[in-house]
Amino acid sequence: MSVFKAFPGSIKPAFKREEFWKHSICVGIIASAIYDCYEKTRGPSITKDKIHLAGLLHDLGKIILENYLPEDFHSAIKMAKRENISLYEAEWASYELAHDEIGCWLADKWRLPWDLTAVMRFHHNVLNAPEEHQSLVNIIHLADYLCLIQQLGDSGNPKPVYVPEIQEGLGLDLTNLTPIMERVKEEIKKSAMLFCLLD
Repeated sequence: MSVFKAFPGSIKPAFKREEFWKHSICVGIIASAIYDCYEKTRGPSITKDKIHLAGLLHDLGKIILENYLPEDFHSAIKMAKRENISLYEAEWASYELAHDEIGCWLADKWRLPWDLTAVMRFHHNVLNAPEEHQSLVNIIHLADYLCLIQQLGDSGNPKPVYVPEIQEGLGLDLTNLTPIMERVKEEIKKSAMLFCLLD
């Protein structure tokens, strides 16, 4: 609720904050479902609460970009759609900076734990994540991808990108996502009150 209040809705149609927050909430829900369904994703430093929070915060750099570089950010969104590339690629092409680095900067300002900062910094660059935070970054990367292909909310990214190298480390079988998505449907129903805060 504090994060929602800190960043009120956007007035520009290119980036709808309500849809962005729905995406972020659903990434947290999917990441939690992955945690529940696959034992290899669990570890002493990874809790379900932390995974959920990491999903909510992973794209927060986009809000900063829209607040302070709105024209550039909206142009990058339009470029991504026009050229069928990821928003991350369009950001780099537009202003040689992307929301992952901005999110990392914000996390440092807020003095967030380094594992959450690592998620914000490396969720598009998972193979370079620090080893001690690799699992958490991988889970959020996968959850973000699944959220995008299921069209749960809208993060401004028209082209989901998945790094298949993470699959073995997490012990996942992506040919059968039914257990995860069934749990996600249930959790979305339970989170109805949270979605109401966005209206």
